[in-house]
Amino acid sequence: RINMPAITGGCNDESTRIIGIELTESYAAVYMNITNRQYQSGSFSVNRDIYISVPSTGEKYKFVSADNCAVSPEKTEITYGQSIGFTLYFEPVPAGTPGFDLIEPGEHAWQFYGIEL
Repeated sequence: RINMPAITGGCNDESTRIIGIELTESYAAVYMNITNRQYQSGSFSVNRDIYISVPSTGEKYKFVSADNCAVSPEKTEITYGQSIGFTLYFEPVPAGTPGFDLIEPGEHAWQFYGIEL
């Protein structure tokens, strides 16, 4: 497991962080944390079309499932000031992959570029 991977290409969401990556023969897990910094309660979810993209090969790896995060159109409620840890699982990424991007299509989507492994 890689804790607190460097993200050299930036991300578009300051309330959500990648706190770990785990690559196994069965899956690629992205451990994340979201904090509600708005002045009201809210919700979040993941678009089932989110994927991992490996820039060095052009390969894409599909989303499989999520723990502690609803898949759209369902929502996970989050109150003001609350932090929630969740995990996104993807198809396995080959060992030795130097890094990848995490791309969620759509409005209010998560996009993290240059995640170093």
